[in-house]
Amino acid sequence: MISKLVLLLGALTGAFIAYLCVQNNKGLLTSLEKPLPVQSQIQTPREEAATETPPIPDEAIAYNPPSFIYENTPEEHLALHAGSTDKTEALLTKIAEYCQEPQCKTELDFAENTDSAETWQENVLQIVAFFQKNNIRNASVKIEKEILAVKGDFPDQESLDAFKTLLASFSNTPLKIEENLNLSIPEAQEETAAEENIKEPAPETEPEPVTPEVLQDIQTEVKPVQTKKDETKVLEDVQQKNILKMQDEITSLLKTHPIYFQTNSNELTLDSKKLLDKIIDLVNRNSEEIAKLRILGHTDASGPAEYNKLLSQKRAEKVRDYLTEHHIKVPTLEATGYGEERPISQNPHAKENRRVEIEIIKEANHD
Repeated sequence: MISKLVLLLGALTGAFIAYLCVQNNKGLLTSLEKPLPVQSQIQTPREEAATETPPIPDEAIAYNPPSFIYENTPEEHLALHAGSTDKTEALLTKIAEYCQEPQCKTELDFAENTDSAETWQENVLQIVAFFQKNNIRNASVKIEKEILAVKGDFPDQESLDAFKTLLASFSNTPLKIEENLNLSIPEAQEETAAEENIKEPAPETEPEPVTPEVLQDIQTEVKPVQTKKDETKVLEDVQQKNILKMQDEITSLLKTHPIYFQTNSNELTLDSKKLLDKIIDLVNRNSEEIAKLRILGHTDASGPAEYNKLLSQKRAEKVRDYLTEHHIKVPTLEATGYGEERPISQNPHAKENRRVEIEIIKEANHD
């Protein structure tokens, strides 16, 4: 009986141990039942990176260089091709100030695929301002393919030197400078060369002196028998004719060869002094017929009105003083500055408004 119990107990113990073994290995058996992943579906880090689209380098994108041009001959115009980031309100305002329609034509182009002109845009507008303020003839400034080309005819050495100093501001830019700068009348040129630039009035246009023979001819044509009153009237008519001719010649000289001053001053240029010498010679030939000369100074509308009027007054007085010091034979010389009050151009900022006029007054009581 006891032996049967021992056998039963051993059988139960073995069954219990077998059960425990099965439970401990159940997780391993379950994992073995799942299929292994296919090798072709597993990617290594190198293979995953190979499937991404590589970025496009900046140097592969085509950019156009910016460009600029300003010319005042044969007509005034300004053109700018720059990047889209250059289009600012400040830049547009300055361009509108230096190039005003319709006198100056403007062409502006701002594009996404164009490099910025920020390294030189401020400097090049200063050149334009210099050209306009100093009345530089045949002036132009061009920037293209990193080359800055400037040219112009300067009225005196002082303005030329000042412009070269301005060009030095481009030393911190990648631009290469090409210059074609000239003096209208070189300082080394003697009086004979100046005579060629400021031509003497043609002999046939010079007022002829009233000789007794000429007066007699006029008297005979007017009336066979003349009284003293009639003779005086004829003489006054001849004098008036001579004055009108002289006025036309002076006006023509001042139009083709304007009187220039140093920048922001009332100092005459060498060119202008030689022009005034011509006018003195012309007036002195007929000075007995002239009672007064009026020297009238004018400016454009750039800057404060009070400053412009004061500057024009000082410049008119400078011309008057030069005529007096060089012995012009006229009893009275009157200098008046009008500033920007009397423009001759519809554009108040036009350079034509910056001028000096000389008027001949025959009678002393003429206003």
